[in-house]
Amino acid sequence: MSTIAAPAILRNIHAAIIPYGPSHVIADHYGQPALEHHLLINQAGVVAATHRGVLRISGKDRLKFLQSLLTQDVKTLADGDVRYSFMLNIKGRISADMVLVPLDDSVYLDLDARIAGPLLQTFDRYLFSDAVVMEDISGRLARISVIGPDATGVLATAIPGISLPAPGKAMRNSDLGGWIYRRDILGLSQWELAVGNDLAIDIWHRLTADGNGTPVGWSAFNTARVAAGAPWYGIDITDQHLPMETGPAYVQGVHLNKGCYIGQEVVARMHSHQTVARALMGMDIASEIPPAAGAALYDGEQIVGNITSAAPVDRLRVAALGYVKKSYATSHRELSVHMETGRAKLTLRAL
Repeated sequence: MSTIAAPAILRNIHAAIIPYGPSHVIADHYGQPALEHHLLINQAGVVAATHRGVLRISGKDRLKFLQSLLTQDVKTLADGDVRYSFMLNIKGRISADMVLVPLDDSVYLDLDARIAGPLLQTFDRYLFSDAVVMEDISGRLARISVIGPDATGVLATAIPGISLPAPGKAMRNSDLGGWIYRRDILGLSQWELAVGNDLAIDIWHRLTADGNGTPVGWSAFNTARVAAGAPWYGIDITDQHLPMETGPAYVQGVHLNKGCYIGQEVVARMHSHQTVARALMGMDIASEIPPAAGAALYDGEQIVGNITSAAPVDRLRVAALGYVKKSYATSHRELSVHMETGRAKLTLRAL
């Protein structure tokens, strides 16, 4: 078990705690990860999302500042809009991804907790005369995800009279001491809650009390997101990848008609010439055991790609994500993957 102090929301809830990077921890499971996965996709799961962090960008020049840095068109953000975006380096590679949540006089950046600090430092290097205030407020908020076909009912039971925003929208909520938005990355209803620390434990217990929602750990959530073809920053998307390689994430996160931003010339050139060398694909593997991250993909004896994520969906099938050479990136294409016991058959599927 990690020696990192667990956030309050993870204490005394009988979870198996594991590290998430050098300075964070997450709940891996609550005793039965396979059952947690089943209930997540068929009923509703409640995730203590300590893997997420929040940056707050405020000040009168906040939209102008972010517009000059991010791949998304920030200047057209209206209050309550929710948009996905990348931050690139000067070589056009992805240094961060995030969900933009503009509310009142601030834009909240919902992102992987491991990159909140480094991204704030990067932003600071580009801040000159703009009237902008930047804060890492991750420690003031507890993040909770409520996911599944019954997610809306779980929220309504836990917080009677709660107002819920439309998909792709966010709103403040006084019962949470924070905000809520919906973004369905798993193909299921998915509500993202930012809850004030003083209210978080009470909200957690209300969401999970008396068979309302099921506590779900990273293991079950990760299986669901790999099966759904939802890439994750730091795993499937890293600073070695270009936006155009990431499939649907590229379509969601890059606005092709906005002005200059860091890495924009690389994006424009690749889009114009369609010069992408590899593509992110979903994969189905005939195996009971998942291959290791980085496992090579073969067409005959030629290596044509690699695995980035894999998770067993049932006893006969493993779902995976990975990159293949662009010429191979077609649904139903059959390849093989290197396993400890030999090679296993693999079938590609578009995301």
